[in-house]
Amino acid sequence: MKQLTKCREFLPLFILLLILLQTFNRCETSKNLMAEGSNNVIIWNAENSPYVINTFTIERGTKLIIEAGVTVAFKTGQKLIVKGKLQAIGTRSAPIKFTVSPDTSVLGYKDYWCGIEFDSCEDNTYLEYSIFEKYWGPEFAILCDNSSPTFNHCVFPGFTPAIETGGGIISCINNSSPRIEYSRLSMYGWYTVCVACAKPTGFINPDSSNPRLFENDFYITNDGYAVAGGGFLNGNYINIQPGKVDTSLGIPVDEIGDGIFTTNSESCKNVDGITNPRITPHFPDNSF
Repeated sequence: MKQLTKCREFLPLFILLLILLQTFNRCETSKNLMAEGSNNVIIWNAENSPYVINTFTIERGTKLIIEAGVTVAFKTGQKLIVKGKLQAIGTRSAPIKFTVSPDTSVLGYKDYWCGIEFDSCEDNTYLEYSIFEKYWGPEFAILCDNSSPTFNHCVFPGFTPAIETGGGIISCINNSSPRIEYSRLSMYGWYTVCVACAKPTGFINPDSSNPRLFENDFYITNDGYAVAGGGFLNGNYINIQPGKVDTSLGIPVDEIGDGIFTTNSESCKNVDGITNPRITPHFPDNSF
């Protein structure tokens, strides 16, 4: 009886310790996601990296700043949705990495994360020196829906869509005109497109999305396209694997960009125009 009485005496203390432990864990999770910030500004910094998260939404009126050297690791099948403002500001020596968690050496489709959706995002949204790896989606890895973010010095390694009828790394719909510059995009698979403003079947742009593509390196297979359905290209290197570089201005030649998507080349379908194609890559060592 004495032992039972003593156990009863310590029971409230034990319960209190459990409550405190759970509260501590919740606070740590909140700190890791919110980091520092105020006035609807969230900052993810290298000190608290990696950020292992489920689907995360940046709501309208909120800005997420991701600092150099941060790794954002999405759990399987999760994604980032941007309705507010995203500023991912990496550097050449400390890029930002978007990847999957857990990071296994051999991945199947079921182990990938599902990309970023820009949903009528706010102006001044941009990503610099960012690497996107081990991403997967039915039709796209990045969706720009009524959104025009800037991608500068970003790397999109080989992407294979889940559907056999094709897909794209960056899909632009509802009058989206993202600026993509000094980046490297690689695409594999049948009827695939690195930057798509239309479905691979017909390549007709229904809503005048027209991205600006400056000084990028594209790597595609001979049954895919670098850009289709819209987009004005200047100073891009387009490698049609294996071993062919497309230096054509397309037909008809359009060096102005008049918003009429009729220019076609071996690597581009129904785009706004092609100027100054390159014969050598900007990033021959696969760096930024």
